[in-house]
Amino acid sequence: MELKTFLDDIESRLNEQQEQMILRQWEEFVNGRWNEPYFSPEREKSPSSIQWPEININDCLESDELMVIHQFSTVSANLATGCGGLLFVRPNFGVGTLPSLFGAPPFIMP
Repeated sequence: MELKTFLDDIESRLNEQQEQMILRQWEEFVNGRWNEPYFSPEREKSPSSIQWPEININDCLESDELMVIHQFSTVSANLATGCGGLLFVRPNFGVGTLPSLFGAPPFIMP
């Protein structure tokens, strides 16, 4: 899998004006300035032009590249469905990371 292919797909689907509008809506909501009865921001649906793989979270623990693709797949899904959440990616090492810092051996379920 070529990471650039996935990043290019997302970049081609982003609309800066739309993202700025969603950010302003979230800022109004968080700061108590949202005057509508419901808060449900939406973006225009933008389906992917490529097939995103389904990646098991266990595989992400062994491959930084798979973790990046897995996390960016949520951005892709939000763009495809028109979800109005803020777009973000994060490392997802799972709940076992903290105990492993204190010597607990990692356990990965099949």
